[in-house]
Amino acid sequence: MASVSSLGGRAADDLAYVRQVLERTEHFSAVPGAGGIGMGGIAFVAAWLAHRQPSFERWTLVWVGAAVLAFVIGAITLVRKARIHNLPLDGVAARRFTRGLLPPLALGVVLTITAMRTDSWSMLVPLWLGCYGVAILAAGAVSAVHIVPRFGASLLLLAGLAAALPLAWRDVVMALGFGAGHLITGEIVRRRYGG
Repeated sequence: MASVSSLGGRAADDLAYVRQVLERTEHFSAVPGAGGIGMGGIAFVAAWLAHRQPSFERWTLVWVGAAVLAFVIGAITLVRKARIHNLPLDGVAARRFTRGLLPPLALGVVLTITAMRTDSWSMLVPLWLGCYGVAILAAGAVSAVHIVPRFGASLLLLAGLAAALPLAWRDVVMALGFGAGHLITGEIVRRRYGG
């Protein structure tokens, strides 16, 4: 017959295993619908402004400014939704969401700087859509919001399309991906998942 102490140890091991399994299956639920809508609106304004710029440098400045503003809006609305719905931002799912999202975005920053230094302006639209698509796909893998990975996949398709289209289409493709994509996804999230 097993001793009480060995049964207690086994029970503790079993509980630790169950906790690990639950942490791996935990989903991130604080994806902000309203933030996505705001981000889409920013992208439409940026597409309109960028299209009117006389140089690639100024065009890039408009889009980089829009990306920074959209990132801030996304972060603020994510935190706001988490607080309203009492969702943890320090849990395993939130950390996995962040680990999926941030590395491709950081890579996008590095490659943007490289493209600008080498005057590879035609690379920017496919690069931005592609890096953001990978970031959304990776973060969406742990999201309870099932539309998120689909949005990421659509951005990757648009990145391929942007690489094939003439440069004159760059703002249309950006408006489709970052504008319409965020608006549609944001509205679906807002209606189905709140916030």
